[in-house]
Amino acid sequence: MNKKTYKKNNLSKRINRINTEAKEGIYRLREYVAQEFPRNQLEDACDDLKVGTFAFESLLRSGEPNEYLHEIGKFFLKGNLHLSTISFDIVDGCQLRCIGCPNSTYKPKVNPVNIEDIHRRVANINIKEVDRIRLYRYGEPLFHNNLKEVLEIFKVESEFKIGSIVLSTNAQYHNFDSLMPALDSGLLDELSISADGDGTPESYEYYRPPGKWDRLIEFISKVSSYITMNNINTKLTLGTILPTVTTQSKLIADTRMIDKWKKIMQPYNISSYDFRPMLLMPGSSLSDNQTFDTQSDFYKPGNGLCKSVMSKNLYVDGKGFVQPCCHALHVRRIGDLNTTKYTDILFTSFFDFYDELRDKRSQIPGCSVCPQ
Repeated sequence: MNKKTYKKNNLSKRINRINTEAKEGIYRLREYVAQEFPRNQLEDACDDLKVGTFAFESLLRSGEPNEYLHEIGKFFLKGNLHLSTISFDIVDGCQLRCIGCPNSTYKPKVNPVNIEDIHRRVANINIKEVDRIRLYRYGEPLFHNNLKEVLEIFKVESEFKIGSIVLSTNAQYHNFDSLMPALDSGLLDELSISADGDGTPESYEYYRPPGKWDRLIEFISKVSSYITMNNINTKLTLGTILPTVTTQSKLIADTRMIDKWKKIMQPYNISSYDFRPMLLMPGSSLSDNQTFDTQSDFYKPGNGLCKSVMSKNLYVDGKGFVQPCCHALHVRRIGDLNTTKYTDILFTSFFDFYDELRDKRSQIPGCSVCPQ
Protein backbone atom coordinates (compact mmCIF):
# COMPACT_ATOMS: atom_id res chain seq x y z
CA MET A 1 0.00 0.00 0.00
CA ASN A 2 1.50 3.32 -1.05
CA LYS A 3 1.62 6.37 1.19
CA LYS A 4 -1.22 8.21 -0.58
CA THR A 5 -3.58 5.21 -0.40
CA TYR A 6 -2.72 4.70 3.24
CA LYS A 7 -3.56 8.32 4.06
CA LYS A 8 -6.87 8.06 2.19
CA ASN A 9 -7.79 4.89 4.02
CA ASN A 10 -6.75 6.40 7.30
CA LEU A 11 -8.84 9.50 6.64
CA SER A 12 -11.80 7.33 5.64
CA LYS A 13 -11.66 5.41 8.91
CA ARG A 14 -11.40 8.60 10.92
CA ILE A 15 -14.33 10.25 9.15
CA ASN A 16 -16.50 7.14 9.50
CA ARG A 17 -15.79 7.09 13.21
CA ILE A 18 -16.43 10.81 13.52
CA ASN A 19 -19.68 10.43 11.64
CA THR A 20 -21.16 8.48 14.57
CA GLU A 21 -19.97 10.74 17.38
CA ALA A 22 -22.34 13.72 16.94
CA LYS A 23 -21.05 17.03 18.30
CA GLU A 24 -17.75 15.72 19.59
CA GLY A 25 -17.07 14.28 16.16
CA ILE A 26 -17.82 17.59 14.47
CA TYR A 27 -15.20 19.42 16.49
CA ARG A 28 -12.66 16.65 15.92
CA LEU A 29 -13.35 16.80 12.20
CA ARG A 30 -12.64 20.52 12.30
CA GLU A 31 -9.26 19.76 13.82
CA TYR A 32 -8.45 17.18 11.14
CA VAL A 33 -9.44 19.52 8.34
CA ALA A 34 -7.72 22.59 9.71
CA GLN A 35 -4.53 21.03 11.03
CA GLU A 36 -3.68 17.44 10.16
CA PHE A 37 -4.15 17.12 6.42
CA PRO A 38 -2.89 19.37 3.62
CA ARG A 39 -5.56 20.72 1.33
CA ASN A 40 -4.62 18.67 -1.73
CA GLN A 41 -4.83 15.40 0.23
CA LEU A 42 -8.25 16.29 1.57
CA GLU A 43 -9.46 17.24 -1.89
CA ASP A 44 -8.37 13.88 -3.29
CA ALA A 45 -9.91 11.99 -0.40
CA CYS A 46 -13.20 13.88 -0.40
CA ASP A 47 -13.49 13.43 -4.15
CA ASP A 48 -13.20 9.66 -3.85
CA LEU A 49 -14.83 8.91 -0.50
CA LYS A 50 -18.59 9.17 -0.04
CA VAL A 51 -18.48 9.21 3.73
CA GLY A 52 -18.80 11.73 6.50
CA THR A 53 -21.45 13.85 4.82
CA PHE A 54 -23.64 14.15 7.92
CA ALA A 55 -20.73 15.28 10.08
CA PHE A 56 -19.51 17.71 7.47
CA GLU A 57 -22.93 19.20 6.81
CA SER A 58 -23.32 19.69 10.55
CA LEU A 59 -19.88 21.26 10.70
CA LEU A 60 -20.64 23.67 7.88
CA ARG A 61 -23.93 24.64 9.53
CA SER A 62 -22.44 24.96 13.01
CA GLY A 63 -22.19 28.76 12.79
CA GLU A 64 -18.40 28.78 12.76
CA PRO A 65 -17.48 28.56 9.10
CA ASN A 66 -14.32 29.86 7.52
CA GLU A 67 -13.00 30.14 4.01
CA TYR A 68 -10.91 27.00 4.27
CA LEU A 69 -13.84 24.85 5.36
CA HIS A 70 -16.01 26.27 2.58
CA GLU A 71 -13.55 25.04 -0.02
CA ILE A 72 -13.15 21.59 1.53
CA GLY A 73 -16.91 21.36 1.99
CA LYS A 74 -17.46 21.62 -1.74
CA PHE A 75 -15.54 18.40 -2.22
CA PHE A 76 -17.17 16.62 0.70
CA LEU A 77 -20.74 17.38 -0.33
CA LYS A 78 -20.32 17.26 -4.09
CA GLY A 79 -23.42 15.52 -5.39
CA ASN A 80 -24.48 14.44 -1.90
CA LEU A 81 -26.37 17.40 -0.41
CA HIS A 82 -29.77 16.38 0.99
CA LEU A 83 -32.30 19.10 1.89
CA SER A 84 -35.40 18.76 4.01
CA THR A 85 -37.54 21.34 2.20
CA ILE A 86 -37.39 23.68 -0.76
CA SER A 87 -39.88 26.57 -0.62
CA PHE A 88 -40.02 27.90 -4.17
CA ASP A 89 -42.23 30.80 -5.25
CA ILE A 90 -43.63 30.29 -8.75
CA VAL A 91 -45.61 33.52 -8.40
CA ASP A 92 -44.11 36.73 -7.07
CA GLY A 93 -46.72 38.37 -4.86
CA CYS A 94 -50.16 37.65 -3.46
CA GLN A 95 -53.55 39.32 -3.80
CA LEU A 96 -54.46 39.00 -0.11
CA ARG A 97 -53.29 41.24 2.73
CA CYS A 98 -53.53 38.79 5.63
CA ILE A 99 -52.77 40.78 8.76
CA GLY A 100 -50.36 38.14 10.07
CA CYS A 101 -48.31 38.14 6.84
CA PRO A 102 -45.64 40.63 5.66
CA ASN A 103 -47.62 41.03 2.43
CA SER A 104 -50.05 43.13 4.48
CA THR A 105 -47.52 45.98 4.58
CA TYR A 106 -45.31 45.26 1.56
CA LYS A 107 -48.38 45.02 -0.70
CA PRO A 108 -46.57 43.33 -3.61
CA LYS A 109 -47.98 43.14 -7.11
CA VAL A 110 -48.79 39.67 -8.46
CA ASN A 111 -46.39 38.47 -11.15
CA PRO A 112 -46.23 34.80 -12.23
CA VAL A 113 -42.68 33.58 -12.85
CA ASN A 114 -42.15 32.65 -16.47
CA ILE A 115 -41.32 29.06 -17.35
CA GLU A 116 -37.83 29.84 -18.64
CA ASP A 117 -36.84 31.39 -15.32
CA ILE A 118 -38.21 28.41 -13.40
CA HIS A 119 -36.17 26.09 -15.64
CA ARG A 120 -33.03 28.10 -14.97
CA ARG A 121 -33.51 28.26 -11.21
CA VAL A 122 -34.29 24.57 -10.83
CA ALA A 123 -31.24 23.65 -12.93
CA ASN A 124 -29.09 25.59 -10.47
CA ILE A 125 -30.34 23.59 -7.48
CA ASN A 126 -27.42 21.14 -7.59
CA ILE A 127 -28.34 18.77 -4.78
CA LYS A 128 -28.85 15.02 -4.51
CA GLU A 129 -32.25 14.88 -2.84
CA VAL A 130 -35.01 16.88 -1.16
CA ASP A 131 -37.74 15.46 1.03
CA ARG A 132 -40.42 18.02 0.20
CA ILE A 133 -40.93 20.82 -2.30
CA ARG A 134 -43.42 23.56 -1.47
CA LEU A 135 -44.41 25.59 -4.53
CA TYR A 136 -45.12 28.67 -2.47
CA ARG A 137 -43.46 31.02 -0.04
CA TYR A 138 -45.22 34.38 -0.04
CA GLY A 139 -46.75 34.15 -3.52
CA GLU A 140 -50.15 32.74 -4.50
CA PRO A 141 -49.34 29.89 -6.94
CA LEU A 142 -52.77 29.67 -8.56
CA PHE A 143 -52.00 32.85 -10.50
CA HIS A 144 -49.66 30.70 -12.59
CA ASN A 145 -51.33 29.53 -15.78
CA ASN A 146 -48.97 26.59 -16.42
CA LEU A 147 -49.02 24.61 -13.18
CA LYS A 148 -48.74 21.26 -14.93
CA GLU A 149 -45.60 22.36 -16.77
CA VAL A 150 -44.14 23.68 -13.52
CA LEU A 151 -44.69 20.27 -11.90
CA GLU A 152 -43.03 18.56 -14.87
CA ILE A 153 -39.95 20.76 -14.48
CA PHE A 154 -39.52 19.54 -10.92
CA LYS A 155 -40.75 15.95 -11.08
CA VAL A 156 -39.58 14.96 -14.57
CA GLU A 157 -36.73 17.23 -15.62
CA SER A 158 -34.84 18.02 -12.41
CA GLU A 159 -31.71 15.99 -11.65
CA PHE A 160 -32.36 15.60 -7.92
CA LYS A 161 -34.64 13.13 -6.18
CA ILE A 162 -37.91 14.53 -4.78
CA GLY A 163 -39.94 13.00 -1.98
CA SER A 164 -43.16 14.98 -2.51
CA ILE A 165 -44.50 18.23 -3.96
CA VAL A 166 -47.13 20.32 -2.25
CA LEU A 167 -48.93 23.40 -3.52
CA SER A 168 -50.59 25.71 -1.00
CA THR A 169 -53.30 28.16 -2.00
CA ASN A 170 -55.42 30.78 -0.26
CA ALA A 171 -58.35 29.42 -2.33
CA GLN A 172 -59.52 32.87 -3.40
CA TYR A 173 -58.31 32.92 -7.02
CA HIS A 174 -60.16 30.08 -8.76
CA ASN A 175 -57.84 29.31 -11.65
CA PHE A 176 -59.30 25.88 -12.36
CA ASP A 177 -58.07 25.95 -15.98
CA SER A 178 -54.53 25.63 -14.64
CA LEU A 179 -55.20 23.63 -11.46
CA MET A 180 -57.27 20.76 -12.89
CA PRO A 181 -54.66 19.66 -15.49
CA ALA A 182 -52.07 19.77 -12.71
CA LEU A 183 -54.26 17.46 -10.62
CA ASP A 184 -54.87 15.19 -13.62
CA SER A 185 -51.13 14.85 -14.22
CA GLY A 186 -50.60 12.82 -11.05
CA LEU A 187 -47.50 14.89 -10.27
CA LEU A 188 -48.96 16.88 -7.37
CA ASP A 189 -48.79 14.98 -4.11
CA GLU A 190 -50.66 17.45 -1.91
CA LEU A 191 -52.92 20.47 -2.32
CA SER A 192 -53.02 22.46 0.91
CA ILE A 193 -55.71 25.04 1.65
CA SER A 194 -54.37 27.92 3.72
CA ALA A 195 -56.76 29.69 6.12
CA ASP A 196 -56.79 31.79 9.30
CA GLY A 197 -59.27 32.40 12.09
CA ASP A 198 -61.48 30.57 14.55
CA GLY A 199 -63.70 28.83 12.00
CA THR A 200 -66.25 31.59 11.56
CA PRO A 201 -66.71 33.73 8.42
CA GLU A 202 -66.20 36.92 10.45
CA SER A 203 -62.88 35.76 11.89
CA TYR A 204 -61.61 34.44 8.56
CA GLU A 205 -62.36 37.67 6.72
CA TYR A 206 -60.83 39.75 9.55
CA TYR A 207 -57.51 37.93 9.35
CA ARG A 208 -57.47 37.50 5.55
CA PRO A 209 -58.65 40.69 3.82
CA PRO A 210 -59.98 40.99 1.17
CA GLY A 211 -60.66 37.24 1.16
CA LYS A 212 -64.23 35.97 1.34
CA TRP A 213 -65.42 32.96 3.32
CA ASP A 214 -67.89 31.90 0.62
CA ARG A 215 -65.13 31.71 -1.99
CA LEU A 216 -63.01 29.60 0.36
CA ILE A 217 -65.79 27.04 0.84
CA GLU A 218 -66.71 27.10 -2.86
CA PHE A 219 -63.12 26.31 -3.83
CA ILE A 220 -62.72 23.48 -1.32
CA SER A 221 -66.03 21.94 -2.35
CA LYS A 222 -65.26 21.99 -6.07
CA VAL A 223 -61.70 20.67 -5.74
CA SER A 224 -62.74 17.94 -3.30
CA SER A 225 -65.47 16.75 -5.66
CA TYR A 226 -63.10 16.80 -8.64
CA ILE A 227 -60.44 14.76 -6.81
CA THR A 228 -63.03 12.21 -5.68
CA MET A 229 -64.85 11.85 -9.02
CA ASN A 230 -61.63 11.46 -10.99
CA ASN A 231 -59.94 9.15 -8.49
CA ILE A 232 -56.95 11.49 -8.16
CA ASN A 233 -54.25 10.58 -5.62
CA THR A 234 -53.49 14.17 -4.58
CA LYS A 235 -54.10 14.67 -0.87
CA LEU A 236 -56.33 17.61 0.10
CA THR A 237 -55.18 19.18 3.38
CA LEU A 238 -55.95 22.23 5.49
CA GLY A 239 -53.40 24.52 7.15
CA THR A 240 -54.91 27.00 9.59
CA ILE A 241 -53.46 29.76 11.76
CA LEU A 242 -55.53 30.07 14.94
CA PRO A 243 -56.00 33.11 17.19
CA THR A 244 -54.11 32.35 20.39
CA VAL A 245 -53.71 33.30 24.00
CA THR A 246 -50.15 33.81 25.22
CA THR A 247 -48.71 32.64 28.50
CA GLN A 248 -45.22 32.90 29.94
CA SER A 249 -44.15 29.59 28.47
CA LYS A 250 -46.45 28.67 25.60
CA LEU A 251 -49.16 29.65 23.16
CA ILE A 252 -52.62 28.23 23.76
CA ALA A 253 -55.21 27.74 21.03
CA ASP A 254 -58.80 27.09 22.06
CA THR A 255 -59.50 23.48 21.09
CA ARG A 256 -63.07 24.50 20.25
CA MET A 257 -61.69 26.34 17.23
CA ILE A 258 -60.04 23.16 16.02
CA ASP A 259 -63.25 21.19 16.48
CA LYS A 260 -65.18 23.86 14.60
CA TRP A 261 -62.81 23.79 11.62
CA LYS A 262 -62.92 19.98 11.46
CA LYS A 263 -66.72 19.97 11.54
CA ILE A 264 -66.90 22.49 8.69
CA MET A 265 -64.41 20.48 6.61
CA GLN A 266 -66.03 17.10 7.29
CA PRO A 267 -67.84 16.87 3.90
CA TYR A 268 -64.69 17.60 1.89
CA ASN A 269 -62.40 14.60 2.45
CA ILE A 270 -59.60 16.57 4.11
CA SER A 271 -56.85 14.02 4.70
CA SER A 272 -54.92 15.93 7.37
CA TYR A 273 -54.92 19.20 9.33
CA ASP A 274 -52.12 21.52 10.37
CA PHE A 275 -53.25 23.94 13.10
CA ARG A 276 -50.68 26.51 14.20
CA PRO A 277 -50.64 29.41 16.66
CA MET A 278 -50.55 33.02 15.53
CA LEU A 279 -46.91 34.13 15.57
CA LEU A 280 -45.34 37.52 14.96
CA MET A 281 -44.08 37.77 11.39
CA PRO A 282 -41.67 40.68 10.89
CA GLY A 283 -43.26 43.27 8.64
CA SER A 284 -46.86 42.16 9.15
CA SER A 285 -49.55 44.65 10.12
CA LEU A 286 -50.39 42.38 13.07
CA SER A 287 -46.82 42.71 14.32
CA ASP A 288 -46.82 46.48 13.82
CA ASN A 289 -50.19 47.32 15.37
CA GLN A 290 -51.04 44.81 18.08
CA THR A 291 -49.67 44.67 21.62
CA PHE A 292 -48.40 41.26 22.69
CA ASP A 293 -47.27 39.79 25.98
CA THR A 294 -43.57 40.47 25.55
CA GLN A 295 -42.80 38.37 28.61
CA SER A 296 -43.76 35.30 26.61
CA ASP A 297 -40.72 33.54 25.16
CA PHE A 298 -42.62 33.25 21.87
CA TYR A 299 -42.60 37.01 21.36
CA LYS A 300 -39.16 37.97 22.60
CA PRO A 301 -36.73 38.82 19.79
CA GLY A 302 -34.21 36.04 19.34
CA ASN A 303 -30.46 36.29 19.77
CA GLY A 304 -27.79 35.01 17.42
CA LEU A 305 -28.38 32.08 15.11
CA CYS A 306 -31.91 30.73 14.76
CA LYS A 307 -33.24 27.28 13.90
CA SER A 308 -34.90 28.51 10.71
CA VAL A 309 -31.69 29.80 9.16
CA MET A 310 -29.68 26.81 10.37
CA SER A 311 -32.17 24.25 9.04
CA LYS A 312 -31.49 22.23 5.90
CA ASN A 313 -34.03 24.18 3.87
CA LEU A 314 -33.84 26.35 0.76
CA TYR A 315 -36.08 29.39 0.34
CA VAL A 316 -36.41 30.94 -3.13
CA ASP A 317 -38.48 34.06 -3.67
CA GLY A 318 -40.39 35.03 -6.79
CA LYS A 319 -37.42 36.86 -8.28
CA GLY A 320 -35.11 33.89 -7.86
CA PHE A 321 -33.19 35.20 -4.86
CA VAL A 322 -32.28 32.81 -2.06
CA GLN A 323 -33.67 34.07 1.24
CA PRO A 324 -32.41 32.88 4.65
CA CYS A 325 -35.75 31.80 6.13
CA CYS A 326 -39.55 31.70 5.79
CA HIS A 327 -40.40 34.07 8.64
CA ALA A 328 -39.83 37.34 6.80
CA LEU A 329 -40.61 38.33 3.25
CA HIS A 330 -37.36 40.16 2.48
CA VAL A 331 -34.56 39.73 5.01
CA ARG A 332 -31.52 39.49 2.77
CA ARG A 333 -30.82 38.44 -0.79
CA ILE A 334 -28.29 35.73 -0.03
CA GLY A 335 -27.70 34.76 -3.64
CA ASP A 336 -29.23 34.73 -7.11
CA LEU A 337 -30.43 31.32 -8.28
CA ASN A 338 -30.93 32.74 -11.77
CA THR A 339 -27.17 32.86 -12.27
CA THR A 340 -25.50 30.84 -9.49
CA LYS A 341 -25.46 27.22 -8.36
CA TYR A 342 -27.02 26.67 -4.95
CA THR A 343 -23.92 25.11 -3.40
CA ASP A 344 -21.82 28.09 -4.51
CA ILE A 345 -24.30 30.33 -2.69
CA LEU A 346 -24.32 28.07 0.37
CA PHE A 347 -20.55 27.90 0.76
CA THR A 348 -19.99 31.64 0.32
CA SER A 349 -22.58 34.34 0.94
CA PHE A 350 -24.88 32.11 2.99
CA PHE A 351 -22.16 31.39 5.52
CA ASP A 352 -21.20 35.04 5.56
CA PHE A 353 -24.79 35.72 6.59
CA TYR A 354 -24.49 33.06 9.33
CA ASP A 355 -21.55 34.98 10.76
CA GLU A 356 -23.42 38.27 10.60
CA LEU A 357 -26.54 36.79 12.19
CA ARG A 358 -24.54 35.27 15.02
CA ASP A 359 -22.58 38.44 15.80
CA LYS A 360 -24.77 41.36 14.65
CA ARG A 361 -28.36 40.13 14.67
CA SER A 362 -29.65 43.32 16.31
CA GLN A 363 -28.50 45.27 13.24
CA ILE A 364 -30.32 43.13 10.65
CA PRO A 365 -33.82 44.37 9.70
CA GLY A 366 -36.38 41.64 10.25
CA CYS A 367 -34.04 39.36 12.19
CA SER A 368 -33.65 41.95 14.96
CA VAL A 369 -37.34 41.72 15.91
CA CYS A 370 -38.07 38.11 14.96
CA PRO A 371 -38.84 35.77 17.89
CA GLN A 372 -37.39 32.73 16.14
